[in-house]
Amino acid sequence: MSEDLWHGRYLDGRVPVPSPTTVRLGPMSLTISVDGQEREWAYHEIRQTQGFSPNEPVRLEYGDEPAESLAIDDHGFLTAINEAGWAPQGRFDRPDLRRLKFFLSAMGLVIAIGTTAMLYVTALPLLADYVSRHIPIEWEERLGDTVSETLAPTGARVSDPACLEPMQEIVERLTAAIPDCPYTIRLAVVENDVVNAFAAPGGYVVVFTGLIDQAETPEEVAGVLAHELQHILQRHGTRAVVRELATGVVIAAISSGADGLETLLGAATQLTGLSYQRGDEDDADREGMDLLARAGIDGSGMIAFFEKLEGQAPDTPRFVSYLSTHPPTEDRIARLNSLRSASYITRPLLDESRWNALKSACR
Repeated sequence: MSEDLWHGRYLDGRVPVPSPTTVRLGPMSLTISVDGQEREWAYHEIRQTQGFSPNEPVRLEYGDEPAESLAIDDHGFLTAINEAGWAPQGRFDRPDLRRLKFFLSAMGLVIAIGTTAMLYVTALPLLADYVSRHIPIEWEERLGDTVSETLAPTGARVSDPACLEPMQEIVERLTAAIPDCPYTIRLAVVENDVVNAFAAPGGYVVVFTGLIDQAETPEEVAGVLAHELQHILQRHGTRAVVRELATGVVIAAISSGADGLETLLGAATQLTGLSYQRGDEDDADREGMDLLARAGIDGSGMIAFFEKLEGQAPDTPRFVSYLSTHPPTEDRIARLNSLRSASYITRPLLDESRWNALKSACR
């Protein structure tokens, strides 16, 4: 095949049977020879519809529908027509640039994925934070009631005053040190050997009897409660719900008024737990330690409890729930020690007899 003569298959747009043809490049047009007749295709009116990858033939179309078409298997045709310089720039694909275009496309995809990931990591938490601040407190309370009832049903809760009253006393000691607390704190103790505690939106705190049993002092329990109360005050649980349910769902719910609340509550029942971000845990540690100081409770109790957790294997059955959401790393223990202030006056929470009675009642 000469440099300016190419073999192909021609369709006139009417008869669906291709005819063998030869194609010659000219200064203004392609000359197509079919059955002894020649047709001129002006370059600026030709459309390339296939042949942008090496595994398919080059297909050119010409004229209005039904358009004439030309198929050429040799992609060298495209190289020749571009090198001749007669056709308008960009009219035909350039095989020599395919690797570059593939590389640029791949880079574009990588950049797009990276940008999307960055937006997810940075923008979504900011949006979730903004949306959660605009959820009415009464909605948070209904949401917290739904979540706590799902994860700690009423039938599993302790009703013995010998357990609840001292625990409530510890909670009240902490809440008294919270100026203008916007929530009514509701405490529930669940009869379960698992070492666990969690806060739900709107002021709900749930403590398992397994945690009370493992604590050696009331100050350790107070440390856990101070940490969980900060999750409520900082709306960490509400933000977690917003992230889990998708920000758009929550925005739609808020804009729908009372009907939106029912939508939100219905979706919340599908959650099996609340997952806090690392920054949320750090905030709860820092603000929780500050709350203990303002309440006059020894902050070493919080540290002692997390040190106790650090000594447990991650798969220890009784500890696995709390360990999964509150990993007691060495860095965390060190940070808690640095946060603890020794410059405030502490007052005992419960005397030894009441503490022992509490533990006995919660067993």
